[in-house]
Amino acid sequence: MGNPLFDRRAAREFGAAGLSIDFKEKISSFDRLSEAVESDLSALDDGQMPENWRESVVSGELVFGFAAQQPQAVTLTGHVDATVDAVCQRSLEPFSVPLSAELKLLLQAPGDDAPDLDGFDVWELEETTFRPVDIVDEVLVMAMPMIARHDVADSAQAEPEAELAEETTRPFADLRKQMDREDNEG
Repeated sequence: MGNPLFDRRAAREFGAAGLSIDFKEKISSFDRLSEAVESDLSALDDGQMPENWRESVVSGELVFGFAAQQPQAVTLTGHVDATVDAVCQRSLEPFSVPLSAELKLLLQAPGDDAPDLDGFDVWELEETTFRPVDIVDEVLVMAMPMIARHDVADSAQAEPEAELAEETTRPFADLRKQMDREDNEG
């Protein structure tokens, strides 16, 4: 039997099966996530590239069903977790970023109207069939930080940044001194 994470079915089929998928897969199994991480890491020199970043684990649980209030509405609940390598925008060094997302989705097939259910986000499917892996992939890409940075307090970069702050040029400070001097002279 194949891995249901990669099965392509209609949303109603997943819901009717009451399918629960526990999974642990490598980042390389998630095309969009792999592409995003690789794009970010391409800024590094070859010697800085983290080894085996594609082997990092993506894990989670997906549970398909129907909404109690709307029995025709297919739901997907669960969680996904991963740790990806990224480039710190402060230090330009690689570091690990934990990603986590809770899923509480109402799956809307093309042409269907999704009911408004409290606590559920509508996930519009592009086709009548889909693979759960594609939703996990998209959710993790959306969970990636827009600007990846080490936490300054935890980073070995904290001291150099403090020194850098002291050396910051303040062009208007000199202008203020000159204006004050001219006022005192005039």
